[in-house]
Order: sequence, then C-alpha cells, then structure tokens
Amino acid sequence: MRRLFVEDLSEVEASGALPANAKKHVKVLRLQAGTLVELFDGTKVAQATLGFDGAVTLEEVRNAEDRSLPLTLLCALPKGPRAEQIVRMSTELGVREIAFVLSERTIARPDERRAKKRIERLQKIAQEAARQCERDVPPVVHPILPLKEWLLRQEGTERYFAYARADEAEAPIGPAPSSVAIGPEGGFSESEVRRFEEAGWKALRLGVNVLRVETAAVCAVARFFRP
Repeated sequence: MRRLFVEDLSEVEASGALPANAKKHVKVLRLQAGTLVELFDGTKVAQATLGFDGAVTLEEVRNAEDRSLPLTLLCALPKGPRAEQIVRMSTELGVREIAFVLSERTIARPDERRAKKRIERLQKIAQEAARQCERDVPPVVHPILPLKEWLLRQEGTERYFAYARADEAEAPIGPAPSSVAIGPEGGFSESEVRRFEEAGWKALRLGVNVLRVETAAVCAVARFFRP
C-alpha cells in the first residue's frame, strides 16, 4: 500500500481533499481513483481511498506507533548534500531527533534566512524517508544552533561524542534516552573536547580509521540501533 505524508490528518478528514504535497505524489505515482493508500502526519495514521481530482475518503484512523529510538543526533553542519544523506539514513535507523550544530571547525555557516530554508527542506526529507521506510512518526529536525547551546540542553541523558583519539570505544547503553554528537571534517577542537568532558559527555571511538561526517553519523547511530 502506498503511503503519503500530510501535515494535518484532521484537516484532510474535514475537507475530504489531499493537500498540495500529497496531490503531487499521487500524480507522480500515477495512482488512480479507487486506490487504497495510507496517510500519516506523525500523530495519526489512516487508510483512505483516493477519489478524483485530489478527493479522498478516510476509512480507518489509528494512533501513530512511535518506534523511534530515544536518541538525539547532534551533527556539525556539513557542506553540500551530505546533510540530506544524514537525515535520510538516520530516519531509516530510527533516530528521534536531529540537530545540526555549528562547531569551531564548521565551514558551512548559512545566514538566518538560508538556515531556516535548509531546515525546512531537511524536515521534508525526513518526512519522505519516514514514508518510504514505513515509519509513522518522522524525526524532528531542529533549527541550526551553536554547539555550546546544545550542550546546555542535553542534560539527563546518556551523552556521547565521537572522538577518533579516544582511549577506548565506550559502549553506548540503551534504551535510556541518549545523545550522540558528530564533529565536522577535522573533528572537534581540543577546547570543544574539554567542554564535552566537563559537561559529562563520554568519548566514543567509532573505529580505527578517521571517518567522513556522513559515515561517522550513520556508524554512531548504528551503535544504538536495536532491531
């Protein structure tokens, strides 16, 4: 059964019509009137039958099942399309929250307007990835903030930061709420490492090789993955 993300399932139910983004998917997928589809908005899930010209009839509505990991991924904002790759793969692995941060060595530093636009796009990518992997609740993609601000927010969880020169690979403990931080190309600076340690974060070595940011993000999330 094809799945379609909508912003508000209650509005769809009230209007009997799909929003523009879902109509676009119906057109691209060449779905015909009478096709049974599944609609979801992160809170509710519904089976529905497509009508003509974007009309839709909801037949069965249930609460969304949240199968996400209690994990927040903090990742230094990378250049180019790598942020999109990180969001897509992290969604598939079950990350609950994603936050791109600005560290000392972060090169990509968009202004406020571009940062907002980029986060909106990344949230849509998370929604699309959730649709494809049959996940009811997409992850939240937070606004871009400096790393030091996120360190103050992450109290009361098991917290780890990826550090290639850690003495040993600390094993994450689940399923308690956890956070894991990934640095930029070149890693976190020495002052940032000290800041992590002073705040109670544990160093996490991901392997014997130095990894690219998108590889490190997926590798770190996989350490918490529970099938």
